[in-house]
Amino acid sequence: MKRFLGIILALTFIILTLTSCARGNKFVSDGPAFVDKKTNVTYDFAPLCYEPIAIGEKVYGSDGDIEFYEIVGQDPEKWLGDADGGVFYAKGITLPTIDKMSVSRLELCTVKNQVLVSKRITDSETISAIIEDYLSQKEIAYPNKTSSLSYKLRFADTTIGVYYCIDFVRYSEDFVSRVDGVEINLGKDFLYNRAEDRFVKAPETLVAEINALIGAAS
Repeated sequence: MKRFLGIILALTFIILTLTSCARGNKFVSDGPAFVDKKTNVTYDFAPLCYEPIAIGEKVYGSDGDIEFYEIVGQDPEKWLGDADGGVFYAKGITLPTIDKMSVSRLELCTVKNQVLVSKRITDSETISAIIEDYLSQKEIAYPNKTSSLSYKLRFADTTIGVYYCIDFVRYSEDFVSRVDGVEINLGKDFLYNRAEDRFVKAPETLVAEINALIGAAS
């Protein structure tokens, strides 16, 4: 009987050990941040406009609810991601704004059952023009109405393995805004950054790329 109980305890220990290893390092929450108890690295959660370009298959660590993965090609003590598209960066790292990122390509993606890349733009001048125009546009109150067309813009910085994401939306009718009693027709095409609640007119350079994409598909 004692031998039987010993075998059961040994098997239980092995199972618990394997389960612990499968879940990787132990993380604990520290307010809005997460601490890796093995490395003592503290990670902050990046705004939702940041997404990992690709994550590894093996779980790097877990806090019991969130499973953290390495971002492919990156130091896990600096950058981590999760399966839901979240990005976590170590304290001491400055999270770059879109104009400070080393964007090597822009992916125009349809958002349906899965995110499907419809077009890649790699011309640096075109990408820079779109970013500069996006940042220079005056913000507009988000209309919160259904769009007739939408794309997800993913600006890829392969040096840190992270996307910066913004939504392109097109409405079936022109959006008219009233400023100081004067109606201004702002057109149908806009960019919306959900993380920053920033809604602006879409850059003409981007609209041309979208129209070319639609024309090629028709």
